[in-house]
Amino acid sequence: MQRQFFRALVVQTLIPFFLLYLPLITMLCAPILMASLHKIDILIQFAFVFYPILDPIAVLMIVRDYRRAIKSFFVEQLFERTVRILRCCLPWLISEDGAITPPAAHVTASGFPRYIY
Repeated sequence: MQRQFFRALVVQTLIPFFLLYLPLITMLCAPILMASLHKIDILIQFAFVFYPILDPIAVLMIVRDYRRAIKSFFVEQLFERTVRILRCCLPWLISEDGAITPPAAHVTASGFPRYIY
């Protein structure tokens, strides 16, 4: 566990270096060196924006217990939503008696069958 936290700390140290300090140094040195930043300007802006997003995500992905908790949360939520959708849209598919029969079709005035759930 300590090794995982150490790795997370190292990554949290490297992320600001690459996403904040290196682009900032590039922006400050470009006018001195008469360099044009028109082509990499958008990358520098994205680097500044992604720092607050990537910093906590790195910790959550490196530490195993955090990663497992996130995975179980999303899997549980996905399963729960899937069951809720099936119960709402296809109640005949999940019935107490186990019968898998669609509801009776009601014929509309145009002659096409219409299923009522």
